[in-house]
Amino acid sequence: MAVPAAANPVELSAIARLLASDMREELLVLLREMFGRNAPTERLAYSPDEAADLLGISRELVHDLLRTGQLGSVKAGRRRLIGKHHLEAFLAGEQSGNTSGSRLRSR
Repeated sequence: MAVPAAANPVELSAIARLLASDMREELLVLLREMFGRNAPTERLAYSPDEAADLLGISRELVHDLLRTGQLGSVKAGRRRLIGKHHLEAFLAGEQSGNTSGSRLRSR
């Protein structure tokens, strides 16, 4: 379990004391719930930079994959969003149904 970047030494020592106490199990359940709720894998869509981090590849490669249609995405205003299903399809070796030219618009 990763320690959040915003945690300060006082908070960490308080957490350590609670872990050593009788409340250990309850605290672990709460921490898992907190970190699980904020996990990026729970999101429905990601920016190209976030997708690059998740896939472990460069941002430039993500943009190349978007441009060539190998990785699907949608455009929401000025933002390019890569859906979780796009990432899963890419990793499964499937050609995505939504190419980089698709857009979200209300008509």
